[in-house]
Amino acid sequence: MKISTKPLRLILPALSAIALLAGCAGNLTIAPGSSKPLDKRFFGEWRNESMRVECATYRGSDSTFVIDVPAGQWEAKMRMQPIRTTYKADGSYVSEYRTLSDSISLRRKGTWTANGKRLILRETEPDSREYVNEYSISGKRARFSSTLDFDSDGKTDDLYEGVQRKQ
Repeated sequence: MKISTKPLRLILPALSAIALLAGCAGNLTIAPGSSKPLDKRFFGEWRNESMRVECATYRGSDSTFVIDVPAGQWEAKMRMQPIRTTYKADGSYVSEYRTLSDSISLRRKGTWTANGKRLILRETEPDSREYVNEYSISGKRARFSSTLDFDSDGKTDDLYEGVQRKQ
C-alpha cells in the first residue's frame, strides 16, 4: 500500500506559518478586514530622531553624497521638526512634516504592514509609492534600514538608516 505525501506538502507550509506567527504572537495582530500582519509595537505616534543616507551616484553623477543627521540635531540639520508618523490599528498611517514654527508643510497617508522584521508603507496621498524597511524595535526606539531612490535619480541605490522614537 502506497502512502500519499500530497497532504504533507499542504500541511507543512501551513504549520511553518503558524509556528512563525506563534513566535511573534505577542507583538503581531491582523489588520481588520485584511490578512495583513501589524506589529502592535508600532501603534501610536513616532518621531524621527536621527538619519543617515548615502546617495550613490548622486543625481546621476559618479560621486557619493551623504546626509547625516545625528540625534539631537534634526531641527538644525533638516530645518524642520522631526517627522511625526502615527501608525493606527486599522492598518493606516499618516506622516506629518512640520516647519520649525509648527505648520504642517506636507502630510503623507497610506497603509502599513509589519511582520516583526519588515515594515511596508504603501503611500496613497499625496503620491502613490511603496517603502520597504527592515526594522528592529528596542524599548521606545525603532531602527530602520532600506535601499531606495532618495535622490530621485531613477536608481534604487541609496542606503538609508534611521531611528525613530515612540512618543
